Amino acid sequence: AELERLRLSAAQLVPVIDRDKVMEGDYVVCDYEAKVDGAAFAGGKGENATFEVVAGSLIEGNAPALAGAKIGETRAAEHAFGPNDTRTDLRGKKALFQLTVKGIKTRQAPALDDDLAKERGATDLADLRTRVRAAIEGRSKEEARQADRDHIVKALVERNAFDVPAGMIDRALDAIVQAGAERLARAGIDLRRNQIDLGRLRDELRPRAELDLRASLILEAVAKQEKVEIGEAEVDQRIAAISADLKEPEPDVRRRIDRPALKARMLEERALDFVKSAATL
Repeated sequence: AELERLRLSAAQLVPVIDRDKVMEGDYVVCDYEAKVDGAAFAGGKGENATFEVVAGSLIEGNAPALAGAKIGETRAAEHAFGPNDTRTDLRGKKALFQLTVKGIKTRQAPALDDDLAKERGATDLADLRTRVRAAIEGRSKEEARQADRDHIVKALVERNAFDVPAGMIDRALDAIVQAGAERLARAGIDLRRNQIDLGRLRDELRPRAELDLRASLILEAVAKQEKVEIGEAEVDQRIAAISADLKEPEPDVRRRIDRPALKARMLEERALDFVKSAATL
């Protein structure tokens, strides 16, 4: 299953040349123009935009209304802006889109073979299978470790109530959103281009950000009180381990990694281990 997901993730959009009629599941290249109450609005017009012909929001790139349309045909589609939309001037309003089909594309996935394996940094398909298996095992261990950490952190926060400035929570939230955006960007997904509601996303992530921040502050205090330390040699060892896991040259990993952030995370892990061994939760 993991290898199949990897194969599908390597799929590319290719033009459909044997038909001119849009089918469900296709990707359609369109020019579009939208109006609210008969009037144009900023961002309501575009050229060569790609929509997927599946159920969902038009603003998120889904256009089920195009199923059955032919190249050159114009179809109408509506979109209702929600009460929490990032565009305050459009909240609660309905837009009428005119979509003109210019081309049809479909996703084409490569074969699961040695060529794909080499594109993914492996020597051959057998090596790729080994790497994927190791990644799955590593992920399982990390998920178990994270679940254990979450249990301890929740108990720590519940037993140590204190006020946290809103500004600190906002900065922690900014870091989480930025990290998530960077991960998606590496996967080829642009948050803004895909019309993701950042305001709603921040609201959903705020409780997690506050919990993590409170836990970090508590663990920082534990580390200071118990004189928990992380030596530079230990940081070097962790970087070497990361290099080995990623199968990347260590100098490249060193250049890319944020050493102070890594050291802070290691210090937090050690403080957490101390709490776990010293207390019954």
